[in-house]
This record gives sequence, C-alpha cells and structure tokens, in this order.
Amino acid sequence: MFGKLLRYFLMQLDKESVLVSEEIQMTDWYLQLQRLRYGEKLRYEVLSHGLKTHPSAKIPSIIVQSLIENLLEEQIHLSDGDLGIRIVFFITREKIDLKVMINNKAKKSGKSKSFGLPKVHYSLGRLYQATQ
Repeated sequence: MFGKLLRYFLMQLDKESVLVSEEIQMTDWYLQLQRLRYGEKLRYEVLSHGLKTHPSAKIPSIIVQSLIENLLEEQIHLSDGDLGIRIVFFITREKIDLKVMINNKAKKSGKSKSFGLPKVHYSLGRLYQATQ
C-alpha cells in the first residue's frame, strides 16, 4: 500500500490536476494505510456519485489527500478510539463537491494542529494563479 501511494505521489508532483477517479483511488489507498496504523479505531467509506457519467472530471492533484490527512490527524487526536469517516464525491459537469462526514466520540476538546490546510491553500493558489 505504501509503495502504491509513494508511486502515485511521485507521478503527480509535476501535474496541476488529475482525474477524480485517480484521487478517489489514492484516497482509498491512503485510508487503507491509516487503517493498518490505527486498526479498529478507524472506520472509513469512500463513495462517488457521477463518476461514470463524467469519467474525465479533474481536480487539483493531491488536494483530497491533504485535506483528509489534516482531518484524520486532528480527529484521531481528539477521539476516544472510535472514529468513522465517510467521504463522498459528487461529480457533475459543472463542479465536483466533496463531502466529508465524521462520527467521532470525542474524549476531549483540544487545539487543532493544522498542517494539511496550508498545503491545500498553496496548491490551490498555484493552480488558480496560473489560470488567471
């Protein structure tokens, strides 16, 4: 699993956008790897709607993984050992929506340690600055 993720990341380094189907697969691989790390503490589901109708839909590369990584690390830290994540991609001709739902039995409140969001902000800024 780690090898697949590493190859995917290396192949995407110079790309600004990738197929949504590739990001969905990468997200599943990433969560499988995290499941090995956290075991029964982590349950997840990755779904998509509209992918068959719009197979060539693209999004910024590695953006989803950065968001999920940030969310997962924050929520695992706050969890009492029971964390469920459901990720749903809604793909239409006009847009791609990503919905992430968390089921977390929090053990405590804590300060967020956001490290993925700056990466996402940088990636989006690079992408949209180039298209303006």
